[in-house]
Amino acid sequence: GGMEGAGAALGRARELLAGAPLSAVLEGRAEKAAVVTVAPGDSLRGALRELRRARVLSAPVVNAAGTTWAERMVGWLDLRLATVRLLREIRRRRPEALDAEGPHMLQAMRLLGDISDEFGALTVQDMIGDDVKQDGNFVYQGRVTCTLLDVVQNGFHIGKGRVEERWSTDVVHRIAAFDAKGDLVRIISQTDILRFLVTNLPKSSWKEEPSILSRSLEDLGLVDETKKLHLVPAHMLTINALDECVKSGESAVGILNNEGELVANFSTSDLRRIEIDHLGVLALPVAEFVSLVHGTEYSGYSASGSIRSAGSMRPPSKEHMSVHSMAFFEDCGRIPGSHTGQPLIVEPRDTLLGDVLQDMLTNHIHQVWVVDKDMKPIAMVSMTSVLSKIVTS
Repeated sequence: GGMEGAGAALGRARELLAGAPLSAVLEGRAEKAAVVTVAPGDSLRGALRELRRARVLSAPVVNAAGTTWAERMVGWLDLRLATVRLLREIRRRRPEALDAEGPHMLQAMRLLGDISDEFGALTVQDMIGDDVKQDGNFVYQGRVTCTLLDVVQNGFHIGKGRVEERWSTDVVHRIAAFDAKGDLVRIISQTDILRFLVTNLPKSSWKEEPSILSRSLEDLGLVDETKKLHLVPAHMLTINALDECVKSGESAVGILNNEGELVANFSTSDLRRIEIDHLGVLALPVAEFVSLVHGTEYSGYSASGSIRSAGSMRPPSKEHMSVHSMAFFEDCGRIPGSHTGQPLIVEPRDTLLGDVLQDMLTNHIHQVWVVDKDMKPIAMVSMTSVLSKIVTS
């Protein structure tokens, strides 16, 4: 049957995590890529440039002069943190700037221009005060007894974990493992855990071996229609959309056109391509900003601006869309995300979890949108929600 089979499959995935030691993902990547770190005294401008050069979204902040590992591991820097600080700075200067009606584009541009210099000169230490949640944690690699279930519960804080670390009690996406010398050995992310599950669970179920990979999102209870979706109109200024992102506590918001159809996904990760000296682009309408980041032009605020009439817009390549979602959209006459040239990964509610995870891993994204036949968003499924469903099963 549907639900009880799903329960057994979730239980089986949980057992797999409970039986796998931390080394199962540590050894999976033999090549010891150096962990990218930043120092507390680095300027924000330099640190973000470093993240971009290394193509990572976040990095542990390490104080090399620290003698104990507690002194060495200062915290985590990521784009979301920088965003929170930027929004705070805007509010401090112009409290009304982020109101619902928001500033005009030109006002916003001027304000961001004024802030740029000072903001870039702030240090990493300025970013990571106690009052901002950081998206990362640290774990001692010597705890070889530590299982992947421990990592999810006590490292990522998903499900009920015992919170003993001093860094973060909120859900985080990654942890850094350090050795006895206090050197960082490896970053382990939610992505690694899901890749481990995809690799080690059977693709299809049979009686003795139920697998979540062959169950639909709906079956597994992942299509939660009661949870408020965070959606913004395409014409909202990017800086206001960022404010929505941060206030919602989600890593992404959906962008809707005038018909209420989902045309793009926007997250703080989209900021990775901009320089602090170019903060002015955050005054653009969010759909235009996403297009800019993906190197295309926004083809209009209505569904009729489909690929065919877009002219200068390159449609996203078919590889971006998984096969199962393609069939679903043939009758829509366009590829999701084609308005902004961004691979917008959307899934019908009966998509199998194995396919959804594959889409996440292939496209390096943390969440997908579940939509109905009319491209209206129903729910968001994130890596965190999948792991949460498994560990609380």
